[in-house]
Amino acid sequence: MRLPEEVLGNTTDNYVAALTINMSGMSGLAALIKNTGTKDLDLKIVTKIKTIEYEELGETALTAGSLLRYFEKDSIGTVIFYVKSLAAGNPTTYTIECMGS
Repeated sequence: MRLPEEVLGNTTDNYVAALTINMSGMSGLAALIKNTGTKDLDLKIVTKIKTIEYEELGETALTAGSLLRYFEKDSIGTVIFYVKSLAAGNPTTYTIECMGS
């Protein structure tokens, strides 16, 4: 399975799925999420099997320039990275880099 190795984006006032990865057939995932802008953002990471989402990482603020590492060892379901602006009307930019096997 080929993953997107890098996702670049801009936040909005509401959560948006910045990256969705189907873990089927994978043995693991590593991701780095960086706030590359000058404003703060909110991030949450969920696992979804069919219709139920489980928060792996609850709502977490990333200040401007900060970085978060995320590892997933289970090969079930889908992992979804959601991002949004921390404060309404204050968009920022982010980069998500990932690799899996």
